[in-house]
Amino acid sequence: MMCTAQYDPICVKVETPTGVSYQTAGNSCSACLLPNVVSYVAGECGP
Repeated sequence: MMCTAQYDPICVKVETPTGVSYQTAGNSCSACLLPNVVSYVAGECGP
Protein backbone atom coordinates (compact mmCIF):
# COMPACT_ATOMS: atom_id res chain seq x y z
CA MET A 1 0.00 0.00 0.00
CA MET A 2 1.17 3.52 -0.72
CA CYS A 3 0.31 6.42 1.60
CA THR A 4 0.35 10.15 0.91
CA ALA A 5 2.76 12.45 2.72
CA GLN A 6 -0.09 14.60 4.06
CA TYR A 7 0.55 15.29 7.76
CA ASP A 8 -2.62 14.65 9.77
CA PRO A 9 -1.32 13.16 13.06
CA ILE A 10 -2.90 10.07 14.58
CA CYS A 11 -2.27 8.57 18.03
CA VAL A 12 -1.85 4.82 17.58
CA LYS A 13 -2.34 2.18 20.29
CA VAL A 14 0.11 -0.68 19.62
CA GLU A 15 0.15 -4.08 21.31
CA THR A 16 3.61 -5.03 22.60
CA PRO A 17 4.91 -8.11 24.43
CA THR A 18 4.76 -6.13 27.70
CA GLY A 19 1.33 -4.54 27.19
CA VAL A 20 0.41 -1.56 25.03
CA SER A 21 2.20 1.58 23.94
CA TYR A 22 1.14 4.73 22.13
CA GLN A 23 2.93 6.45 19.27
CA THR A 24 2.13 9.26 16.85
CA ALA A 25 1.86 8.41 13.15
CA GLY A 26 1.85 10.96 10.35
CA ASN A 27 -1.65 10.02 9.12
CA SER A 28 -4.21 7.23 9.33
CA CYS A 29 -2.82 5.43 6.29
CA SER A 30 0.67 5.18 7.78
CA ALA A 31 -0.87 4.19 11.13
CA CYS A 32 -2.52 1.17 9.52
CA LEU A 33 0.83 0.02 8.16
CA LEU A 34 2.35 -0.32 11.66
CA PRO A 35 2.51 -3.86 13.05
CA ASN A 36 0.22 -4.86 15.94
CA VAL A 37 -2.05 -1.78 15.78
CA VAL A 38 -5.05 -2.13 18.11
CA SER A 39 -6.74 1.22 17.44
CA TYR A 40 -6.08 4.88 16.75
CA VAL A 41 -7.61 8.32 17.36
CA ALA A 42 -7.13 11.65 15.64
CA GLY A 43 -4.39 13.92 16.98
CA GLU A 44 -0.91 13.49 18.41
CA CYS A 45 -0.31 11.30 21.44
CA GLY A 46 0.21 13.09 24.74
CA PRO A 47 3.45 12.96 26.74
